[in-house]
Amino acid sequence: MAARRRGTPAGALAGVLATAVALGACTGPARETEDAGPTSVTVAWGQPFTSYNDEVTGSTSADAALRSLTRASFASRDADGELRLDPAFGSAEVLGEDPLRVRYAVADGVTWSDGVPVDAVDLLLDWAAGSGALNSAGVRARPGPDAVFFDGEVGSGLAQASAVPEVSEDRTALTLTFDAPVADWQTALGAALPAHVVAREALGTAAPQAAKDAVLAAVEEGDAAALAPLSRTWTTGFALPAEGVAGEEAAQRFPSTGPFAVREAGPERVVLERVREQGDGEQGNGEQGFDELVLRHVPDARAAVEALAAGEVDVVSPPPTAEVLAALEDLDGVRAAASPGDTAELLLLRTADSRNPGVFADQRVRQAFLRVVPRQEVVDELVAPLEPDAQVRDSHLLGPADPGYEEVVAANGSADYREVDVAGARALLAQAGVSAPEVCVLHDPDNPRRTEELALLQDSAAQAGFRVTDCGTPDWTARLSQPGAWDAVLLSGRSTGDPGDARAVYATGGGANATGYSDPTADGLFAELAGALDDGRRRELVAGLDAALWQGAPGVPLYQSPSLTAWSEQVVGIVPSALPAGVLWNAQEWRPAG
Repeated sequence: MAARRRGTPAGALAGVLATAVALGACTGPARETEDAGPTSVTVAWGQPFTSYNDEVTGSTSADAALRSLTRASFASRDADGELRLDPAFGSAEVLGEDPLRVRYAVADGVTWSDGVPVDAVDLLLDWAAGSGALNSAGVRARPGPDAVFFDGEVGSGLAQASAVPEVSEDRTALTLTFDAPVADWQTALGAALPAHVVAREALGTAAPQAAKDAVLAAVEEGDAAALAPLSRTWTTGFALPAEGVAGEEAAQRFPSTGPFAVREAGPERVVLERVREQGDGEQGNGEQGFDELVLRHVPDARAAVEALAAGEVDVVSPPPTAEVLAALEDLDGVRAAASPGDTAELLLLRTADSRNPGVFADQRVRQAFLRVVPRQEVVDELVAPLEPDAQVRDSHLLGPADPGYEEVVAANGSADYREVDVAGARALLAQAGVSAPEVCVLHDPDNPRRTEELALLQDSAAQAGFRVTDCGTPDWTARLSQPGAWDAVLLSGRSTGDPGDARAVYATGGGANATGYSDPTADGLFAELAGALDDGRRRELVAGLDAALWQGAPGVPLYQSPSLTAWSEQVVGIVPSALPAGVLWNAQEWRPAG
């Protein structure tokens, strides 16, 4: 089938980028004041910064990046996926395995950047939000003023800890008892938000110690009258205001425990200053890094390249295309790297509340539609020019680079969808008694790859009788949760090899389940996998889950989304990564060249 190229013409993009290439000689070093004063590095980021609370539903990768820079943790993952402990922040220790009991202890002297000590009450607040154990029954969204509702991404290991934790008498440690084994216990709990700030805003308790006392009492006593405003503040109180906030107000509103503290924050620009020297714990390399980190929201790839060429920014991670990569490689004094990212491109089908009622309620219709998705053509046309080794992704849970991928793919049923099968699709539609179904696809019309994916899908699906129409809109993210707004959606989903990523998308009630898909078999396997500690059993469960998802056909993975990073050679220490924080995962280790 001949490919039809639509969306932004390559020639037009190349013309715009020619200006950036011409500016290449202007690329300057990371900003440095006179007399070798404080140093600064500026990063262009493709998403706006929405909240200091990256655990709230709807947070973005920009928020996750901000979290990684401003909040320390007991353990985190490095660029290779290896666990890095931070004893300078504290420790997590297993006290017993049946049931699993873990003691999380904050190290001596750890404080928020406003000087208030970090303690077990901060951890207790994290448990309350992440477990959902205190939420009012039946409340899901837009709760009334008297309801307790921490609108967090419930579904992590904390969801398996339903009992109120034990707080040590000196408040330096908290002990969790899990209802079932949890494989990620070392990273399940942290201090995402300062309890004293939440209580100050929610309850009007200004003194930090009294504020923490109020949080502790509310949780231990199950006091709904206090928990309702606390949960509301936790959910909405850390949104970054459109007008921005700076200086002392920012410092008091968004205190830090990480290597950087907030000096200025808004959706379009965040300025951070170093507060924790490298070499503390195991997070740094002992060399002095940048004193200031400026994060700028630059959504357009062309603008990001031009800003890098002009020396206005030092690091960019623009939406990857072959044209953008070529332009970056032509810039003097700039390094560029393309690699698999931390997201997978997905086509998901709405099984309830769809625009065309009931179009994908029948599993056979879903399977028919997925059989005419031109996945190989999409990869060949849109990804291979950027990443020559790119391949179609044939697993819902694992990426091509993840251990065990080949074994899972060999037996998961994805072979039925590897090539476009018009005859098979028509047969399934006939079995379902459906002809010429209309499918309206939601997508971001400002993303050239998505518009081209839609064009290829329209051409292919038409051969089996599907009428694919365009539901693209600039506010597509707001439409995701709207009933009757779409039938299928093109988007990217987090995919780091952690089965929890797929659980959020495909499990009943998952935090990122926008389709309404529900399958008891898959739910049971997800639940068992979350607590499986034996590697052999985990491999079996992953294989079974993948097969169940291919059979149920809630959607189809297209490819592992590539990531593109470019930076001035005057910045040393950058390591492109597939972590949620992207290139910023180790920004505390960056330093000026020379």
